[in-house]
Amino acid sequence: MLFRNVKPSDLDECIALLRSDGGCQAGDNIWEALPELWLQMLADEQFASFQVFVEPEDGREKIVAFRSSVFLNEAFARAYRQHPFRQTGMAIWRQTLNGESPVLTRREIARANSLSRLSLGVTHWVTRHRDPRHPETMNILALVPAAWQRGHGGYRLYEVLFYEMFYPEAAAIMSNIGYKHYKLATDTTPGAVFYWPHDSSALGSAALVPAISIACPAPRFFFTPAQKRLISAALDGLRDREIAANFGIRYDTIRQSWLAIYKRVDDVSPGILSSVPSSDGRRGDEKRRVLLEYIRQHLEELRPFDPKLV
Repeated sequence: MLFRNVKPSDLDECIALLRSDGGCQAGDNIWEALPELWLQMLADEQFASFQVFVEPEDGREKIVAFRSSVFLNEAFARAYRQHPFRQTGMAIWRQTLNGESPVLTRREIARANSLSRLSLGVTHWVTRHRDPRHPETMNILALVPAAWQRGHGGYRLYEVLFYEMFYPEAAAIMSNIGYKHYKLATDTTPGAVFYWPHDSSALGSAALVPAISIACPAPRFFFTPAQKRLISAALDGLRDREIAANFGIRYDTIRQSWLAIYKRVDDVSPGILSSVPSSDGRRGDEKRRVLLEYIRQHLEELRPFDPKLV
């Protein structure tokens, strides 16, 4: 079992899993529109995080769970704080298809991130088995803290607006780590909606929510969007030829991009890569390993940010 960022080719399988879950209620028009909508949002880099949890099956990867999250505008956030509701993810897609999307654009994310004003909502969190004691689900839940940090670390979050959970055990965990539980007496759908207020005193000692970076430094390198995609793919464990195939670009272009990334790092902070011996025959591989380890600890380097607001 492992997690990674979603690929466009994964979307149909994710939607099939979402439909089989039974927890999401939507009309046929929403289900039919989701593949194209999600594909466009991936291209526009509007998802805060979209991760799949996969395991090998019959020689291929089978998606057994996925989670998606988005950043939301202040109007939606304010309305939700006043009157929280379930089926939030589907409400967001419905508004988006009606031309009233509450999801921030990449430019809006960069500005809000720079100002520490990001409101995050987890739109979907779907597993193949709803029973949290099922062995597969337990394996997934064991990966959640690392997946959460990989997906959301490095953002300057103001609030986690909502997180929908349908397991009683998971609901208890969310309550214990500082989420406020909304009890919606008029809604008969099983489950619970949680909201994390922007108040560090409300947080408990468990690992998940306190790991969120409320305040983190500005990026130092300001990599280009293409360079960030390359680094992110490498963090997912993809090799250069796989990255080239996934992005539809030449292998030589990938190699040249790494050289430009290393030069940028050396120009801004020479100490990071200076520890790599110049005589090492595999110096390029070692430089990449050192850089990726640095990025894992400084995920702000991959996040949208407005350099004018540094």
